[in-house]
Amino acid sequence: MKRPNIRIVATAVLCAALGGCMNTSSSRSGDTSFLVGKNGIGEACRAQPGARPEGGTGVQRTLEVYCGNWREPSARVIELTPDMSANAVMGNYASQSWWRGDIDQRLTCPAPAAAKVLDRYDALLMECRRKQGGWPVVAIVASVNGAVFLAEGIPVAMSQIENTIGGLAGAIDRSKIEEAGGSRSSVAERLEAQTKFSIGDLSAFENAMRLGQYYNSIREFAKAEDQYRQALAVLMKFQPDDEVNQGILYAHLALQASNQQRFAIADGLFDQAETKLGGADELVRLRLGSYRALHLANQRQYDNALEQAKKVAAERQSVSVAKGAGRRSGDDSQAFGVSDVARNTEILFADMALDTYTQARMQEKTGRLREASAALDQAFGVLGQARMAPSWWRPQFLFLQAELDVDTGSPERGVGRLETAIAEQRKLFSNSRLEVLALLALGKAHAAADRAEESLRAFRAAFAISAERSTALPYEVVFPFFDLMLTLAEKNPDKAESYFAEMFEAGQLVRGTMTSQAIARTAVRMSADRSAGGVIRRLQDAERDHDRAKNELAWMEADPQALPNELDFLRTEVENKKRAVSQLTQEVQSAFPRYQSLLDAPVKVADVQAQLGQRDALYQVIVGEPMSVAFLVRKDGVMAYRVALTTGQVARETKALRSAIDGSQLLEYDVIGANKLFETLMGPAKPRLAGIEHLVTVPSGPLLSLPLGLLVTEPHPRITDNRDYRNVPWLAQRYALTLTPSVRSFVDLRRVEPSSAPQPFIGFGDPLPFTNVDAVLRNRNLPDSCRSEVARLTKLPRLEGTDREVRTVAQSVQASAGSVLIRDGFNHEKVRQLGLAPDNGAAQLEQYRIVYFATHGLLPNELNCWSEPALMVSLPEGAPQQYDGLLTASEIEQLRLNADLVVLSACNTGAEGSGGGESLTGIARSFFVGGARSLLVSHWQVDNEATIKLMTELFRKISTDRSKGSAYHLQTAQKAIIADLDQSHPYFWAAFTLVGDGSRPITLSAGL
Repeated sequence: MKRPNIRIVATAVLCAALGGCMNTSSSRSGDTSFLVGKNGIGEACRAQPGARPEGGTGVQRTLEVYCGNWREPSARVIELTPDMSANAVMGNYASQSWWRGDIDQRLTCPAPAAAKVLDRYDALLMECRRKQGGWPVVAIVASVNGAVFLAEGIPVAMSQIENTIGGLAGAIDRSKIEEAGGSRSSVAERLEAQTKFSIGDLSAFENAMRLGQYYNSIREFAKAEDQYRQALAVLMKFQPDDEVNQGILYAHLALQASNQQRFAIADGLFDQAETKLGGADELVRLRLGSYRALHLANQRQYDNALEQAKKVAAERQSVSVAKGAGRRSGDDSQAFGVSDVARNTEILFADMALDTYTQARMQEKTGRLREASAALDQAFGVLGQARMAPSWWRPQFLFLQAELDVDTGSPERGVGRLETAIAEQRKLFSNSRLEVLALLALGKAHAAADRAEESLRAFRAAFAISAERSTALPYEVVFPFFDLMLTLAEKNPDKAESYFAEMFEAGQLVRGTMTSQAIARTAVRMSADRSAGGVIRRLQDAERDHDRAKNELAWMEADPQALPNELDFLRTEVENKKRAVSQLTQEVQSAFPRYQSLLDAPVKVADVQAQLGQRDALYQVIVGEPMSVAFLVRKDGVMAYRVALTTGQVARETKALRSAIDGSQLLEYDVIGANKLFETLMGPAKPRLAGIEHLVTVPSGPLLSLPLGLLVTEPHPRITDNRDYRNVPWLAQRYALTLTPSVRSFVDLRRVEPSSAPQPFIGFGDPLPFTNVDAVLRNRNLPDSCRSEVARLTKLPRLEGTDREVRTVAQSVQASAGSVLIRDGFNHEKVRQLGLAPDNGAAQLEQYRIVYFATHGLLPNELNCWSEPALMVSLPEGAPQQYDGLLTASEIEQLRLNADLVVLSACNTGAEGSGGGESLTGIARSFFVGGARSLLVSHWQVDNEATIKLMTELFRKISTDRSKGSAYHLQTAQKAIIADLDQSHPYFWAAFTLVGDGSRPITLSAGL
């Protein structure tokens, strides 16, 4: 079926890089094609027939200039018909024609200036900037040999524009262009000297912006952040002086970090955006203020967020009145993706709608429901005038309106609004996170109306989509489901276990932000994998294509002038793309069987029970608002219960307990507080823990920064002398403990065969002090504004004594002297060489059953400029440029390991409950992807003597007792230190946590 000539309704950011929003006809104009020389960066270029602009009058033909191997045109040249040329006035075309109207949608241009093309023909030249990103573009009206030409392109293609015009007008012999490679006019030389980016660079920027906005629209914030960082790197390379557009990208990054609860990082990025936007249009800076209001809301500072939103709204109203209404435009680019936002009335309306919506949301959060309803009504009114507002805003506004209905005692009305919001959302995106959130709200509304069956139906539909797309969910939107199921279990005790099992599976969709980032990075890495990456990338592209087609159909269905054949075509196209997604999903599963595993897909209770022994139990606690939930799974059953703690309370209690350890001197450990926390977290499960010896734990939130072995299982008086803790009933003494990053990780690691590596041990330690700031900035594509932050790494202390630590452990397992690499031997290049396999071969690291790193762990909760944990390694003088001394989680995933145990000594998860614990489990996840079965990781840096004592005892037990797993041996080693009066304080023995499969016995050679 031939596609009808459909009016283009997609937003500008979804269009091609050059002239992407010019409506075009499918017909090609003319058959002229010829070489037009090399552009300003040495790429060979050809002019060939291009698409005729739709709506353009008097067009004889259009040529597009393609350079190098790029698929996007670097320039476009339009020749007017002879009758139009004869009567044409160049000034009119440059100022008020259909052509000028088109470029005004995409470009910000100055007044036309007189110029000469080919150094002799009259022309009007405009040196414009793209509204998205501020990239330079030239636009030209020229008269050559009686013909009038309209052209635009990137500056390095100015010669090719001239050569195309000259070739069409007969002013240049085309064969001479091909032989001589084209001419260089004075205008071309000047423009080409000013900037050196190719159309591929511009396309890379716009593609990253497009994907960033797409992922933001479907609430996949980690992926959005990654795309915006790529866009910033390209912009910094080619537009280093463009402070305004850099500031816009910093604002995008700040909001994405805030959306992922990385608030300290967001603060730093907002400050950088503020600095760079100092000279920006006032309305752009006000959008930054709107983002700050959302940032405050993400931190649950609702009153402050409301005040900020009102302040910004008032200032924006004042500025818009002062500037007057802007001229209308068909530009549908993102409101905060353009520099001259004040020119567009629709953008003003969109900003005002967002401000008012934010106010309504904050009023709802603070219980001001009547005010919230009034503000939301106003937001809907403004949204109706905001043609440039993203199409997904209306379902989002309806979503809030439904919540207000439920809050004000009208759940029936809320149900109706949510069903409308879901229907509208489905027209835009396929099974998106927004639809999931709306379905969860629908479940809550049905529950409020006392309709349990309808509520469960909506909840289950949401979880099915979330599981299929590996979409992480915030705890607070899942809690109503937990609350409903626990209530049903209380009413129907005979069905309680089935309710608990369903809760347990849904709970696996609640993930921390850093875990979600790790999964997003894994998906990116898999898409680059040679064996399956092609089909994974095609699936990701197909999903986006399906969403775009649905978005276009939604716009057309809302257009009263849409023709029936247009709608029929688009509906067919949507169905075809949906089938393509389904087929590619099956291909991915076939090509990459571990796909769901690496994306942390939920598992059922039965899958967990199949991997548990008779004396094993899995304990999971999901921390959140308004209270937490815990699960206990045994071989013979499952239970769930409410935990009367919020995230804030857990963070405060974790910080209080760690304060005895994290300061400059050891303080009295609060054993009374540790017992109270144990009772709150695990008290209801104590009867079901009878007979359990090995407890697999899945903590979350701030609890990840607290080794659970520090909890106290029975009441005990204070240790007033702060010395003798030998008789405290620690959880670490009652159970062998293992932490697993997720339930899925536990099941998958239990299924993995033990290592068959021939060598027992390789160890790395005592890295050279960090000095390589420039290398990090270069290799991580970080802007120079990150220099001071990266320079902080130079202040990290040398880990003196870790060389002896690693050597002592190596001796305890009878490893050779060559198995220890320290100082400059422990370098970035060496680790990568050892860990990467040659074609059809094995990596050298695969030869070792135990891999030991004694080095600093750098966690993203401490750093603003990147979101990925890393290990510090040496970077000797003269190292190749691709190395920078930071072994990141992405690089760790690429290592080829065959280790039963990886040790990470000298890491510090921090005491503030600010993501350090989750970062540590994130880096553990990277080692699991690389091929490790378990990890031993430290929560704080312990003095060398205590670490050596613990490790010596641990590896002595591993060497001599192969009947038990490493969790039991760690417990034995910890008990030995607790028994020492001088080292019984938990600082000395509690720092290390076993992550992964702690039940696995470890043998140290292939023959054992």
